[in-house]
Amino acid sequence: MTKRKPGSTTPPRVLWPPEQVAELRLRYPDEKTEVIAESFGVSVSRVYSKAAKLGLSKSEAFFASPGSGRMDGVRGASSRFVKGQTPVNKGIKRPGTGSRTSFKPGQRPPNWMPIGSLRDSQGGYLQVKVSETNNQLKDWVFLHKKLWEDAHGPIPKGHVVVLRDGDKKNVVLENLELITKRELMARNTVHNLPSELKEVIRLKGVLSRKINGHDRGASDSPVRNVGSAERQGKADGD
Repeated sequence: MTKRKPGSTTPPRVLWPPEQVAELRLRYPDEKTEVIAESFGVSVSRVYSKAAKLGLSKSEAFFASPGSGRMDGVRGASSRFVKGQTPVNKGIKRPGTGSRTSFKPGQRPPNWMPIGSLRDSQGGYLQVKVSETNNQLKDWVFLHKKLWEDAHGPIPKGHVVVLRDGDKKNVVLENLELITKRELMARNTVHNLPSELKEVIRLKGVLSRKINGHDRGASDSPVRNVGSAERQGKADGD
């Protein structure tokens, strides 16, 4: 049964009675969709659509049977290549810009740099190019690490090379120092900062916690206590 609004140009909506849905569930897995559509008086696409909504699919036995049309050698025959057939585009060169813009053998990109070149890393440290493998992680190394290793050998495990004066561009052997990672962490801790700066950092943390509502002592806030006192005074008639 179908239903369509008066004057509508869209295809009528198919209404599936419960008994027809039950029959579709029973027949769809092992029967050709065209046969089902003809018996129901609807289009093949309607049957496919309803089967998809119901989660139905053809069975493996149906696909292996002659009724599916997969094994008759006819379906798709018109679009298959046959043995010895020559493609229609064989030997045809298509005009385009690809050949003009593609890299030629031995051609280097505009941003290519020779071995020994220096560049700035994202962190501001100098890097030096040591190889030409097209692997950025292998071709570019930190200059201060390479300079140290060239003079003293590999950096021991758990150690780092730092710049004594903190200037990332002053990469000379006299300005390099080998320290442990624990020592580096201790140097960067807040406890080594001036007392004035430590107090500013502490107050910033307190303010951030109050703004974000994470301060455990928020109930003891002077501002909140003053507001409570004012409300209490008004309640007492002051």
